[in-house]
Amino acid sequence: MMRQRSQIGFCLWCRTDAVLVTFIGPVESAGSSAPVLACELCLQFIRSYVREYVTQWDRRSTA
Repeated sequence: MMRQRSQIGFCLWCRTDAVLVTFIGPVESAGSSAPVLACELCLQFIRSYVREYVTQWDRRSTA
């Protein structure tokens, strides 16, 4: 995975402004899109969530 560049901005997850954030992807709604930025603490949670989701998905597909 390529390391994303960080910038000072607004973390959409914890709603903290003026923190170091990383772009994690766009969100789409009603035909429009906007960037999603997250701080390091929120990125840690997101990574943990994704790992757990994939682990559960892998278990389900082998059952």
